[in-house]
Amino acid sequence: MSSDRVLASPDTIAPRMAIDPIQLLRQATSEQRRTLLAASLGWMLDAFDAMLYALVLTHVMRDLGMSKATSGLLYTLTLLASGMGGVLFGFLADRVGRKRALMLSILT
Repeated sequence: MSSDRVLASPDTIAPRMAIDPIQLLRQATSEQRRTLLAASLGWMLDAFDAMLYALVLTHVMRDLGMSKATSGLLYTLTLLASGMGGVLFGFLADRVGRKRALMLSILT
């Protein structure tokens, strides 16, 4: 009986990670872990407004009498403004420093 199945060989198996993420965190210094936490929180807060809008969109459409096209346009403008702000404050960070640019982006 011949088999048409292809057996898994080491070439077809996905490579394993060189180091487990938990081990990586254990090996990281305290400063590196704080940096990772700060970056994660920043990413979370950056995405919070977009997710919040998506979660309340049906209620906003009903309460304000908006059409799907209008709400889609507003969401598109929100995402475009976010991208343009990222580019603008990226250039600003190169000029005045990242700390000052981050403070300005939070205040505006």
